[in-house]
Amino acid sequence: MSTKDLIIRALEQEKGEYISGEKLAGDLGLSRNAIWKAVKKENNSLYVGNKKFCGMLTEAFSDLETGVYSRFIVGIGIRADILEKRKDSLPFKNQVIAALIARFAEL
Repeated sequence: MSTKDLIIRALEQEKGEYISGEKLAGDLGLSRNAIWKAVKKENNSLYVGNKKFCGMLTEAFSDLETGVYSRFIVGIGIRADILEKRKDSLPFKNQVIAALIARFAEL
């Protein structure tokens, strides 16, 4: 079972209650860093049902002395095919957005 699946199972067992990364790590026999990486990766993903349809990546670069950001990178990947197939299960406003994304993907 993947780290992601283990974390999801643990969170589902807590039924929406707060659980710390330290407790998750101890319960699952993983490092806190492994928990953090898995959560961060999934935090940048969007799902329709249980299908991932969008992922985002953001990076910022700053000067270590001044702390001023010098550049940013933003990447977004969208699986329009999944979004189009599942759009009826979304609230109406999101159905409109899904249809626009699917139409854009055809261009």
